[in-house]
Amino acid sequence: MGLEHRNGRVYFYRSRRVGKLVRREYVAGGHLAALIARHEAVRAERQKLDK
Repeated sequence: MGLEHRNGRVYFYRSRRVGKLVRREYVAGGHLAALIARHEAVRAERQKLDK
């Protein structure tokens, strides 16, 4: 998962495994991409703390 910067623009992609292949799925661009990336980071941190 993560932000990707291309040509001065920001995109958020999510990666998932399908069989042996890794597929990247476009989620959002621009300000929404940055917001989703922060949300995912907070969620991942909470999961670490819960364990």
